[in-house]
Formats: sequence, structure tokens, C-alpha cells
Amino acid sequence: MPDIFLAWNNATGTADWSATGTDLETAIILSVFTDAAAAPDVVPPDGDPRGWWATAYSGTEIGSQLWQLERGVVSAATLAQAIGTAQASLQWLIDNNVAASVTVTGQWQGAMLALAVAVTEPDGTVKQFNYGWAWDAVLAGSAVPDAGSTGALFELDVSSLDEDIIG
Repeated sequence: MPDIFLAWNNATGTADWSATGTDLETAIILSVFTDAAAAPDVVPPDGDPRGWWATAYSGTEIGSQLWQLERGVVSAATLAQAIGTAQASLQWLIDNNVAASVTVTGQWQGAMLALAVAVTEPDGTVKQFNYGWAWDAVLAGSAVPDAGSTGALFELDVSSLDEDIIG
């Protein structure tokens, strides 16, 4: 019987179950896009500290704090925080020898936060994963800086990620 994986849909900025994929990509999606609980000294605007239910059973915090940034303004500072947050959520891959290194880069593409995750496996193989996520601040009416996007509010041009982000 085949495994079940998570597959990311850049058009919707969501993940869904799939019969195709990899364990590594599923781990990245869970790590970056699952809401880790807010620290005890952080009071979210809606009062919900979030967190993933499975954390109670694993004893290890699963997910990232990316959700705490999603209502921030679309800016270079927020982008840097989002990249750092995603990077921190993937540190366990290195700590558990799943990866030799993990590098997260990103950019704004209109209303979409485009993140690229490069994972260097212990044998030196590099695997690249690209994700697009609609930014709530934009959806709530914040201005979107012209970042050279195609102008479509929710379009993510993943073909440009390799040359624009990876360099």
C-alpha cells in the first residue's frame, strides 16, 4: 500500500493529501505551515495561542510561528522575519541528521510570499522545494508593493523562483 503525502498547491497556498510526493516534502510542509503554539508571553490578537494537537503526544513542538507574521505588512522586514521563522522550523532536519543543511530564501510576488527551501542531504544531494502563501495582511486590504509580479493578486510564478531566489 502506498504512503500518503502532503502536496503543496501554489495557486491556493494550501496543502492537501496526495498519493505522490516524498517524506521530506511532507516534513517541510508540516514544519513550516503547521501552527506552533505561541510562547506563553505572547498574546495573539485573537487570543488563540494555536498549536498543533499532535505536539501534546510527541513532546516536541511541531510547526512554525509563521502564523504570527501573516497579518504583518508586506515589507522587507516582514520577509526577513518569515524567512527566519521558516528556517528555524526546519532546524530539526539538521539536528536529526535528515539534512546536512537547510537554506530558506524568499521574496514577495504581489500578494504571495514565495519561499524556496533547499535541503542538502547527508550524501550531498540537494533538493529544492518552492511554496507560495497568500498573505493575510494583503487580503485584509493592505497595500501590495509592486514586486515585479504579473499583477494578478494570487498568481505565483514558480518558474522564476530558481533564478530569482536561488541565484
